[in-house]
Amino acid sequence: MGLDIRAMSRTTYHGNEGDPDQMCDEGFLWTYPNKDFPHQANGLQTGYYKGAKVLGFRAGSYTGYNQWRDWLARTMLGVSAETVWRHPADFAERPFFELINFADNEGVLGPETCKRLAEAFAAHDEQAQNSGEFYDLYQTWRKAFELAADDGLVYFG
Repeated sequence: MGLDIRAMSRTTYHGNEGDPDQMCDEGFLWTYPNKDFPHQANGLQTGYYKGAKVLGFRAGSYTGYNQWRDWLARTMLGVSAETVWRHPADFAERPFFELINFADNEGVLGPETCKRLAEAFAAHDEQAQNSGEFYDLYQTWRKAFELAADDGLVYFG
């Protein structure tokens, strides 16, 4: 088991009805805002979305993804991811907050959140590169958010 990510650009909503197998075969993605983080979905609805461009990747095992997310918090914010989770109000305006303080297994990030994260990934690229070990995965996430910044979404599933 692991965390699979799908990023889409220029998404369109196609309702919440249809045969799941057929919709999947036609390139639709069933998404739903995570009830614990609804503001990060930026108004996306539960249902099928289709994007103009799609990027999919494996973010790692759940343990590996959480190690990467902790590295991101320590590298960019100077604290552990757990500190961010325990004191979210202290970090809400900081770069990468919406990704660090999000579920590690399901949900969707909407277009405004993706734009902010794309900007953060671009602005902090050199800092990430200098810290080494997770830079390749950092670059993959950066590409996903740059794609989704174009009226898209990033789906965790």
